Amino acid sequence: MITDQLLVRFLTGEAKAAERETVRQWLESSVDNRQYYDSFVSAVSIASPEADASHIDVDAEWNTFMAGVAAQAVQKTRVLRLHPVLLRVAAVVLLVAGAALAYLLTRPGTDRIIQLASGEAVRTATLPDGSMITLNKRSSLQYNQAYNSSNRDIQLSGEAFFSVAGNKELPFIIRSGDVQVAVLGTSFNIKTAADKTEIIVESGKVRVEKADAVIYLEAGEKATVYTGGQLPLKRSNEDSLYSYYRTKRFVCNGTPLRELVDALNNVYGEQIVLSDDKDGALPITTTFTNKPITEIVAVICATLQLKAVEQNHTIILQKRNR
Repeated sequence: MITDQLLVRFLTGEAKAAERETVRQWLESSVDNRQYYDSFVSAVSIASPEADASHIDVDAEWNTFMAGVAAQAVQKTRVLRLHPVLLRVAAVVLLVAGAALAYLLTRPGTDRIIQLASGEAVRTATLPDGSMITLNKRSSLQYNQAYNSSNRDIQLSGEAFFSVAGNKELPFIIRSGDVQVAVLGTSFNIKTAADKTEIIVESGKVRVEKADAVIYLEAGEKATVYTGGQLPLKRSNEDSLYSYYRTKRFVCNGTPLRELVDALNNVYGEQIVLSDDKDGALPITTTFTNKPITEIVAVICATLQLKAVEQNHTIILQKRNR
């Protein structure tokens, strides 16, 4: 866990090797962590009083330190420790450099792109305008530093749920390929893939555009926009399966089996496949909450008259009469 105390030890060089590696990995894992670190550096540089180094010969300390480094290359077991004042001097240099970097990255006119990515775990975050997002696994979004000042434009790859803060002056716009979704304040789920983009509205109203085609969605409605020349398809949304990565519940109401299988593979990291692609259209109505995958598969098989065959770390669902 990253704490302010650990960051202080990291800045002053007093952190252990394992702690330093933890901080480095934390900094590299997300833009949010880096921004917090930069802000922390700036705050410390303002709050920390200047050290009294009048009684220390810094040049002599540095020469001693460099001599120790050379000796360490020959004698691995020797442990080197810097004089406390030299550590404070090094920390001040580091703090000033961090503050300068933070200024360069945030000064007006900087056309910086900010990216959020979830990796192998679901991630939640708050955008600068207060909008809340939940990114499904292996999903990412990016926005310009001008977000919430001159625009609220988002570029999405993968799947995310948005609870958008209202702002009549700046519509919230999500772009994915040639599809654009615009809202003023609402909550909805959007999932992008190579062949299509799917939008499901929980509350409020959104506008979906593709080329010259425009449709409006309200709560309880969904739209599927296919890649290519097809127009957006609008229909009512009958179930809540789309929220599984946020609620940890699989709620199906006449849901096609293939959609449930995709969701299970995503959450459990399993490889469940259908022996016959036509079985993917079989509707299933059920709810699973914190159940082991073996129990879920057993219920699916009992409900749809299927059987599960395990083969090379893959669970194959097929008709029982085979």
